[in-house]
Amino acid sequence: MSHKEAGQDSGYRWRNLSEREGADPLLVDQTNKTSTSLEYTGVHRGGVTVFEVYTYRESHSEFLRAEGQSGLELLREKMCCGDLVWANIVGLDSSEIISAACQELGLPPLLMEDVVHVGQRSKLDQSEDMLFATATMVSYDRQVWQKHERMNIEHEHLSLLLTRNAVITFQEKPGDVFSGVRHRLEQENGRMRTSGSDYLLYSLLDALVDQQLEIVQMVAEEVDNAEREFIEEAKVSLPRLYRIRKELLLMRSSSFPLRDMVLSMLSPDFELISEAVKVNLRDVYDHVAHVADLVNLNREMVNNLYEMHMLDASNNMNRVMTTLTVFSAIFIPLNFLAGFFGMNFHFFPGLSSPLGIPLVIGICTAIAAGMVYFFRSRGWF
Repeated sequence: MSHKEAGQDSGYRWRNLSEREGADPLLVDQTNKTSTSLEYTGVHRGGVTVFEVYTYRESHSEFLRAEGQSGLELLREKMCCGDLVWANIVGLDSSEIISAACQELGLPPLLMEDVVHVGQRSKLDQSEDMLFATATMVSYDRQVWQKHERMNIEHEHLSLLLTRNAVITFQEKPGDVFSGVRHRLEQENGRMRTSGSDYLLYSLLDALVDQQLEIVQMVAEEVDNAEREFIEEAKVSLPRLYRIRKELLLMRSSSFPLRDMVLSMLSPDFELISEAVKVNLRDVYDHVAHVADLVNLNREMVNNLYEMHMLDASNNMNRVMTTLTVFSAIFIPLNFLAGFFGMNFHFFPGLSSPLGIPLVIGICTAIAAGMVYFFRSRGWF
């Protein structure tokens, strides 16, 4: 099966923008759509769009930050400076700024919509001089998790654009998992400075996968704690299991498409990525495949815990019903005797005898004891 078919089956799709014969790759999908009205579909936070622009070469690196229209001018200036560029655009609320930035980068209208339409399936598009991808960036606050024992995993829509001398990323809100990449850009003798933009793209993908792996391992600890609680205390918190299962489902929806996306990048069709970088991408693929395996493993463990909890609850209910049934069976003959001797007849055997009541009580006690002995001997309770 081809990479395209594999991607479509797994919730990830790969499209070649230059498939239309004789069409300019950057103008595909623009023939019937001359203007684009972008509308951000995520949570509006009312913040301004921030442009974090890194320019670097082997001998130097520079970081500049600007907002709004000033950020657009900064992006336009640095894209023409001749250095390698990483522009991280934070905040998608302002449709005008995002639209202008996408037009400056030469994105077709459909890809411009993919930047601001969050919650969609991951995709990978390519043309002769650009590669565009969308993915899910997963992050969490370690201190909150460890202090309050509460999972606070956040899933954020991320778009990545690779050209021959730049990588552009679009994210919804401040905060990301790329601090290690920034640190490597500041190092003078690091490989990042001496490599091309495709190596920067690899580094960003590697940071995404490493964060996913760390989160899945922490979720696995939660699953182990829930399993230990069930074994030691014979109980488990259903809300806790539901939260874990929900997070695993969300992690599955982000890791599986990313795995197929990285696999597609290893194809010879992606000429913007050098063979040296594809060797590194194979390592990223191994890591994200490991993430996917851990997600499946922990989902099975959570499902098993849920089934064991339901089975234990069913067994407890059966024991209760067995006990009630035994007591009901014991009192059936006793109720019969009480009803028989309680009939209002004037002439009744033993009615006037002073030993009548002790005799009836003794008979009832003997019958009850005999039935209890019989039930116990059969192992019914």
